[in-house]
Amino acid sequence: MQIRKIKITFLLIFCIFFYMSCSKDDNNSISSNKNPIGSITEGIEAKVDTHTWKAFNYEATVCGKQIYISGLDSALGQITITINDTILGTYDLNTTSNHWATYSPKNSSDIYTTFSNPNDGGILNLSMFDKDTLIISGSFIFYVYSPQSKKTITISSGAFANINLKKENYPTTGFRAYIGNKLWTSTMTWGIITNDSIQITGSNSQGEQITFKICNRLKNSYLINAQSCHYARYITSTTDNSPYLSNSSSLMNGKFIIENISTDSIIQGSFIVSVYRPSDKKTIHITRGLYNGIKLNQ
Repeated sequence: MQIRKIKITFLLIFCIFFYMSCSKDDNNSISSNKNPIGSITEGIEAKVDTHTWKAFNYEATVCGKQIYISGLDSALGQITITINDTILGTYDLNTTSNHWATYSPKNSSDIYTTFSNPNDGGILNLSMFDKDTLIISGSFIFYVYSPQSKKTITISSGAFANINLKKENYPTTGFRAYIGNKLWTSTMTWGIITNDSIQITGSNSQGEQITFKICNRLKNSYLINAQSCHYARYITSTTDNSPYLSNSSSLMNGKFIIENISTDSIIQGSFIVSVYRPSDKKTIHITRGLYNGIKLNQ
């Protein structure tokens, strides 16, 4: 663990130095140079443990202030990174931050994350973001852990260069997430706040529903797993209302971020979570989650 901290700290110092050398040019692009990642000119590359990983297929989106980057290597699987800001600089990816990363090996249902183990995590440096063309570049290193395999995988020497962001609609009121890689939005929302908890729910016209209950009412990053009092619930439809739960299996985990609660109890934030249904032993992965403009009633 100490060696991991030293490696990440070294790269963090490098990234901060690299970032401070950035300058703003005349076309509203903020960057250090046209190709800040070195040998890579476009795409996403990294090392997965000792193996070279290169995305043959990749995408990146921006929704509000959430940037999502995903790349797939045909032999080694998928890397995803989510940061909930667009400002240039270095972002922590760990159990306590508002940002995260995942790794999914090829032909496996296992998901390794930066928030599954407090001993793991890493950083991403966003070194270039052209707000006119929506092109980004940066670098990353992190350690991800899987409760299923009980193993840590090292993602190092990571770089993404000249990636074009696709702009997606930010919810003015309600939820937006990807459920099993399919975009889902709510048409109805409701929320409750008590002295020691917050609960918010979003549903669409088919009864597909997501609920989060957090045993706190403060702005913070909350881990969702079988050991915590926080939980998530997912219902697929009005005709199939047997719930998937985040606390029904020790292998499930997630993060719920409360980024803001206004003085009139309007809540806004982001989330990622996996939920499990013991009756048919199915797992659902809910990613790229955002919620906004939800009124909390007492």
